[in-house]
Amino acid sequence: MSIRTLTQEDPIGLAGGLNLYGFAGGDPINFSDPFGLCKQGTEGCLPMPDLNAQMQSAMAGDFSLSEANEQRIQTLAPDLQRSTRALVNRTYFATGKSFHVHSGTRSFAEQDQLHQSNPNGAAPPGLSWHNYGRAFDAYFHSNGAVGGSYRDYSVAGGIAEELGWVWGGRWGDDLGHFDSPNADIVQLYMNNHLSGIPPGGRD
Repeated sequence: MSIRTLTQEDPIGLAGGLNLYGFAGGDPINFSDPFGLCKQGTEGCLPMPDLNAQMQSAMAGDFSLSEANEQRIQTLAPDLQRSTRALVNRTYFATGKSFHVHSGTRSFAEQDQLHQSNPNGAAPPGLSWHNYGRAFDAYFHSNGAVGGSYRDYSVAGGIAEELGWVWGGRWGDDLGHFDSPNADIVQLYMNNHLSGIPPGGRD
């Protein structure tokens, strides 16, 4: 018999319990935890997804990589599109809920309109990674309604960080925001007579 140890902390942090390296509630003989979320068969834990049913749902069009999702993903910088698709799909299979990209790249005019309507929550034009194709916002959609718990977004955030994204939940309550800063873009700020990198948490 071999003994194996987990080499990475739980991506949802303390939301999964005090033991960041725990598995299946400390009882791997009687329970499994295929998605690293909670031990199967306990109250409040999603059952193991029926992959056949999910594929049927996908064929019917209720799948995270819908046409609208793909159109928004294609507005992002080319080097980020593949990891965005991976995040959307992995989140879907980990939570059983569709994960929709609802805002990708924004023009300066769109950013200005957003900033005017929400000056404390949205950065001015040129000071958002959205303006450079390096950020997107997403939400969960299940049973015909927008939703998603903190745990759902924590799962998405953990997957995003594995893929190299910065998750908005790390700096505040912007749970559906993901960005991927790139040092080369600092030159774009300078070219627009702007200085610095947009502060974390400003959409």
